[in-house]
Amino acid sequence: MGDISDLADVNRFMRSPEGHSALDKFQQSLLEKVISDVTFCSLSTGVSVTLHFADGGQFDQLYQPGK
Repeated sequence: MGDISDLADVNRFMRSPEGHSALDKFQQSLLEKVISDVTFCSLSTGVSVTLHFADGGQFDQLYQPGK
């Protein structure tokens, strides 16, 4: 897992106008979407998570342990 400096970076992001804007965009992109499936894929750098939406779209996120 990350150290306390990682948490400080996350807290700064969450308080910043840029962070708020990025999270608002992310929220808007997911509102009213219906998730039809979730898939996982093991990668050398972490785990890829893909949300599959009923409208045919998808959202990919890479989770990196310790980052």
